[in-house]
Amino acid sequence: MPYADIRVEGTWGAPENIWCFGYVEGQNAVYSGSKFDAFSTYIWVNPTRISLYDVKMRAQNRRGRCFIEWLYDGGKGLTSYDRQRLKLKSNLNDRELISLGGADAKEVLDVVAFENPPDLELNALMFNPDNNPKSLKDIFNAKISAKGRMSVEMINLDDPVFEAFSDKTDTDIKNAFFKFCGGEGNGMLHLKKAKDTVLVDGRAHAEKMNQGLFFDFLSSLGGDADGDDDSESMLGGDADGEVSADIHLKGDVKNMAESIGHGVVSIDSKDFMRLNLFGRISKAFSSIGLPVGTFDITRVNSEFSISDGKLRLSPLEMEGPAMRIIGAASYAFKDDSVRGELKAYPFENVSNRIVSVVNKIVNPIMDTVRVTVSGTLADPEFWAKITPADVIRNEKKVIEGMDKSL
Repeated sequence: MPYADIRVEGTWGAPENIWCFGYVEGQNAVYSGSKFDAFSTYIWVNPTRISLYDVKMRAQNRRGRCFIEWLYDGGKGLTSYDRQRLKLKSNLNDRELISLGGADAKEVLDVVAFENPPDLELNALMFNPDNNPKSLKDIFNAKISAKGRMSVEMINLDDPVFEAFSDKTDTDIKNAFFKFCGGEGNGMLHLKKAKDTVLVDGRAHAEKMNQGLFFDFLSSLGGDADGDDDSESMLGGDADGEVSADIHLKGDVKNMAESIGHGVVSIDSKDFMRLNLFGRISKAFSSIGLPVGTFDITRVNSEFSISDGKLRLSPLEMEGPAMRIIGAASYAFKDDSVRGELKAYPFENVSNRIVSVVNKIVNPIMDTVRVTVSGTLADPEFWAKITPADVIRNEKKVIEGMDKSL
């Protein structure tokens, strides 16, 4: 049974002249479909405001504590509030937060979903839509941390900690730290509600990401979050590979295949030939008699851009103790198609006398050879072509030529 202790003073029939102070508590309450094991609040009413302070609620092991206040303009008394203020600290789950916050909470949680109840500190200022002649926007400021998965539309982050600022149309996520694709990252994100969709504009830096998981994420930009088995196999590979990346990406969450972005990426691995993408590329060099598989490739570096439904890697550089490969490549998200050109410099960094003699024979030949890749990642085709002009061009000009060929 609920308990209440209320004291009221004022003029009967004149609510604008009422003063009220009270305390209410109860157990096993249901509010907007959510059950709360216990609740309590202090109430204060005067001609300019209604305040609920030190509001406490408990649902199993989850708790919330808040302050809620409705402020009045004085001209209409207590019949039409001007604005509402809210301070909340909780670890309630999504459903309970929506029950308490109604449509405002649902709008936010439709964009950001949590696997586990987040630790939340929220400050909000909301205006009465029926008493807002200046059309002032509601304001929400929050500090959030959560264990487990958080989904922001099509982006999944683990163990996030961040600050959020929103007016329900524009939301800025700042000072964000999270785990992504098995690595650790930080960044910022702007979300803008548009008609029937959400526009995103984000920047992030991440280190020690799992190579297979990172490429799966890139594949998901094509709209197939589950991915095709052959494509996943092509992009995936040995978990030895670690990825670091800086990325700026913007687009429409309903059409991320047409997003725009750029950045840099580097991949370190003890054995790139076990990484499916680069293992397939090595077949190109094998086709012209160069056993790339016998050369250790331990690092890949590339600048990249995303536009027109394509991921472009240029300049792309793969290197190891005895081999360096330069090139450029593009990948189309929608049809899994890939195009690329590569040029190898074997033995470039080796000073051994015998190798140096071999190098004098091999490198002049390789200076004229480019390997072209086309088809799909699931079933690529490779062939070699002779480009004698490469011998007299500098490396920058070679890369520029490769770019144009894509």
